[in-house]
Amino acid sequence: MKPELMAAVLGLIVALFALIVKLMHSYSERKINMNSVKPVLEIKSAESENQSIRIILKNVGVGPAFVESIETFVDNILFPGNNKTLLESVVRHLDLNGLDVICYALEKGEKLEVNESRFLFEANPVNWLEHEKIMSAILRLSFRIKYKSIYGEAFILK
Repeated sequence: MKPELMAAVLGLIVALFALIVKLMHSYSERKINMNSVKPVLEIKSAESENQSIRIILKNVGVGPAFVESIETFVDNILFPGNNKTLLESVVRHLDLNGLDVICYALEKGEKLEVNESRFLFEANPVNWLEHEKIMSAILRLSFRIKYKSIYGEAFILK
């Protein structure tokens, strides 16, 4: 084999190896970048100092979360949609009519920044009986939220 041909083949092999290493490095770097802005949503219930009871959605991740959809369940039964009428029907189903209860709707595309919180539900009981009724109702309520990162990576909070 001629030395020129051998040098060309060897150069091609080195170039292919360099390309493979570069692709692997790019993939690893993209994964690191994706994890450095990964949103993590959590739902928690809380009572404030003035006795209001809330269900709060919070982004505890390291990047913004973009809401794709939110599904509301009562006793594991899906209440389709995400608007004020739906939320009012959830309140009726939970038998909380007549109480000071507010449900909040999240829309597709809404953005939650890092450490940003949104209320999903808020109630202001005026006595212990209302408090117990609302706390029992909260135990029957659940959500499934689909959201994405800025890279388009999809997540589901159940």
